[in-house]
Amino acid sequence: MVFTRGGAAAQEALFTALAQGRAEEVVRMLQAPGFPPVALTLDQAGGISALHWAAAMDCSNAAALAALQLRGVSLDEPLPPSAAPPALLLAGLGLRAPWLRPLIEQHLSNARRAALLPGMTPLAVACRLGHTECAEQLLRLGADPNAAGPVPQGTPKPFTPLSAVVLSSDGAGGAPAPAAARITQLLLAAGADPLGHSSRRRCSTLRCACGSEFLPNRTLPLLLDHLEGQLSAGQLAFGSGDAAAEVLVGAARCCRLRLFQVAHEFVVAAAGLRQLPSTARLAAAGGAGGSSHRPVDSSSSGSDEEVDDESRSGAIGSAGSDGSDSWLGRLARGAPARYQPTPQQLFEVLRSAALGGSVDILRAILRSPLPFDLAAADAVGKGLMAHSATHGGCAAAVALLHGAGARLDLQRLLYVLEKTASPGPVEAILACEQPKVPTDSPTVKASGVLSFSCPIHRLLHIHKRGAHAAALGPAAWERRAVVLLEALRAAGYRPAVFRALRQPTFVMDRGMPVRVGDPFDPFQFFRPSTAADRRLLLVARGEVWSPASHVNWPDAFKAAVRCLLLTANSKAGGGKGSVARRSERRRRGKAPRLAGAVAASSAGLHSLPQELLLKIVGLAAEPMSRWL
Repeated sequence: MVFTRGGAAAQEALFTALAQGRAEEVVRMLQAPGFPPVALTLDQAGGISALHWAAAMDCSNAAALAALQLRGVSLDEPLPPSAAPPALLLAGLGLRAPWLRPLIEQHLSNARRAALLPGMTPLAVACRLGHTECAEQLLRLGADPNAAGPVPQGTPKPFTPLSAVVLSSDGAGGAPAPAAARITQLLLAAGADPLGHSSRRRCSTLRCACGSEFLPNRTLPLLLDHLEGQLSAGQLAFGSGDAAAEVLVGAARCCRLRLFQVAHEFVVAAAGLRQLPSTARLAAAGGAGGSSHRPVDSSSSGSDEEVDDESRSGAIGSAGSDGSDSWLGRLARGAPARYQPTPQQLFEVLRSAALGGSVDILRAILRSPLPFDLAAADAVGKGLMAHSATHGGCAAAVALLHGAGARLDLQRLLYVLEKTASPGPVEAILACEQPKVPTDSPTVKASGVLSFSCPIHRLLHIHKRGAHAAALGPAAWERRAVVLLEALRAAGYRPAVFRALRQPTFVMDRGMPVRVGDPFDPFQFFRPSTAADRRLLLVARGEVWSPASHVNWPDAFKAAVRCLLLTANSKAGGGKGSVARRSERRRRGKAPRLAGAVAASSAGLHSLPQELLLKIVGLAAEPMSRWL
């Protein structure tokens, strides 16, 4: 095949074939004698190369990508500063070729347009979009996993391939979580540096990956796994105190004690706050155990007596036997002289440790010679205890922070109620403090939601909004809401009635703002429409079981009461007829089988007075969560 078309026609044929996935035709065109090199670049769009276009179109054909490389298209050539910005591509403006605009409108989605930033290499484009097979083929051809081109001042900085995938989220048009994880593994295996500058931001890719908006793509643990592998192999190099401080943030966020200890020793030595640790002690850090994270619902305790001080302090013990002594000693001695971590860096480490919930790492921080300021960190945002309870999920970590001086106020308690549907975090912080509810301020904003300041009414409003029902399912969310209400009441909270209101207060009722009166009882806005609503109101008000409220209790409880009363009545009646009727009901499935404890004691139930039976039923009704 001899290519006889002109440059414009060849360009149209090539880019159209790439957009439509006709890889074999692309190979034939590129291998044909006379193919014009000018057709390999979209000058109409400011210099987008055919490889960038192929990466955006998810071309994973090895032959087509190799043919483009053989034609002289560089694997690592960044998009030039003159490349059309996403807004221009989105509008299709300035594209003089008549065939280009409909091609872009049909094949270049908004996410693909946004990935074509100046300075981005073809590999970075493929990584940003989650095109796993395309990225793998480009790496096999020799693409640089750390490349990014320069851009003029004032232009958004480009992504490196690693930061392109790590700093993406599926909801914003980035790589889906499974693709992001796979691409991250490919890049790390090819030599991508998680401590390298992310280009897009002013810190490393590892530090950027600690952002809450990027955690769902599950790439941060992969970056830390890579660094721990380098640590075990004696190949980890921080290079600077700033890099080591960023490792502290990531290790604290994901509870990587081993990595945290080594980075901590590096920063301490660089700051001149302690003599360089011996190679034996550093070697032990290289072979120490892993995470210390324990969930709230486990049997872990916050008491200091139950934690061995030596193992929890973060101090590095005796030498290991892996031969890494000399390397770790050189790592510590490579710490830059007179490096001082900034207050912002230390704050980020402390906050990440609270979010991670590792007791071991928190103890190491509290005993560190570095000037960590827990009081200042706790004063920022929602505070350390609330963050630790909501995200870390470790009761011992919450208790440790409280013992070190962290505090809980009402807004932070409400933040925890809004953010988590798990009773464990709420019980953990309530075990430390129970903030008072002001009786003159019915509403307060927490976690971006303006709602009631009384925790009990707040929780009822959360249930009314269905905040967690979609994720958990209605039945599971009802049970958790009941457990949370029981925990609040056990901590001393009661439904508040607000008086002498500080300012006019409006509450949304059926889609309309309604000014509340004084005094104000929020229960007037909770109109039960389902059995679950009625049960929650019973628990919120602290009402006990009675024959009148029996209809609102869970079906499991009503079945147990029915079983108990049937047993008592059948024993009182006696005779073959009663046995026959009982057997018939059991055969037809109309009466549940007796529980073991009830069956064992049923012989004397008929002799108990009705008042005592009802009292037994009332005692068995509490707590309601047991029956859900």
